Amino acid sequence: HMAGLFDTFTVAKRGLSVQQGNINTTSHNLANSQTAGYSRQRAVVETTRPFGGMSKFDSCSVGQVGTGAEITSIQRIRDYFIDYQVRSESGTSGYYTQRNET
Repeated sequence: HMAGLFDTFTVAKRGLSVQQGNINTTSHNLANSQTAGYSRQRAVVETTRPFGGMSKFDSCSVGQVGTGAEITSIQRIRDYFIDYQVRSESGTSGYYTQRNET
């Protein structure tokens, strides 16, 4: 498949869409920066499937024409070790609080 003018515009549109998604994610992070318990987010960007080679049966060869990128998901940026520690200590605290009240 040879990339034509329409394909070029599609790649450009995808690039702009990815950047708009990144801006939206950054704006969301800034708006919630003072929110208790909020964790930052990031957009996960992956390449889209390229056009195949010159043969319609050839999907993984050298010389493929790229088709851009897209945001595939939004991930929270968290430290899972700290999350675990907080949950563990909260449970321990709850146990001793209950024990002291009885």
